[in-house]
Amino acid sequence: MLANINVRPKYEVYAMDGEREVTKISFKRVKLEGTDPVKYKLRRVEKKKKVPNGFMVYFPRGHSIHVTTEKELKRLGLDGSPMMVDMDSGEDVPIQARSLRDMHNAHQTVGDVRQRFRDSGANPVEDTIHDTD
Repeated sequence: MLANINVRPKYEVYAMDGEREVTKISFKRVKLEGTDPVKYKLRRVEKKKKVPNGFMVYFPRGHSIHVTTEKELKRLGLDGSPMMVDMDSGEDVPIQARSLRDMHNAHQTVGDVRQRFRDSGANPVEDTIHDTD
């Protein structure tokens, strides 16, 4: 009976490797020459910098979010060790289960295999070998 319980972690956090480039755009007020009264126009200023890739957070219903900093993880309450949750009742459960990322990747892999099978034009009924004695 315990094997039939649908239990998953409330969330999982994975650090992403590498860096990415972020562009910050601001506008600077520039005085126009020879205008009376004084007039201004806005000039676009771009600053590029490299930042760490951050973190991917996976949730049990298949959703995921990208979080840029550890400070933001803490603000969202995703910095601690997550509890396991029974997906049917919503109650916390103190047992181990399969990782959300593994389940997500396994689902995508099964979908890829099915699509490759469909693209091959194979017919599962006709291509099945029946051994009759």
